[in-house]
Amino acid sequence: MQTEKDAYIIGNYLLNNKQIIKEPIQLYLQAIEIKKLDLSEKEKKIWHFMMENQWSIGYIDAALAFSSQASTIRKRLLVMLAILETIPEYAHLFLSHKRPFTYHLYIVWVGLRAVLKTIVGSIILKFI
Repeated sequence: MQTEKDAYIIGNYLLNNKQIIKEPIQLYLQAIEIKKLDLSEKEKKIWHFMMENQWSIGYIDAALAFSSQASTIRKRLLVMLAILETIPEYAHLFLSHKRPFTYHLYIVWVGLRAVLKTIVGSIILKFI
């Protein structure tokens, strides 16, 4: 069962810890119910770990994106992401902006960080 608290947690994760409003939470809960995105027993353990250890969400998300694209956990995260992109208060977070040349260095850093997160997330998943 998806709870409102869980929805707030993943919403805050996707918004980089910016405060989330109630509207996307309700839309997300409805979407999860309609799409019947029920978790397997293994995924329930992973989900519970993520909700109890919020620091791990990015790592597990990265590992699942690389290793298990059919993951219901990933599908739930993508549903929330799709909803957040449509909310006017958050639209600016998802639109591209003109960046200085030094931004290319930041892109390299983000790529390296993604690889590290995938490795750490894969290790975490082995122990859950």
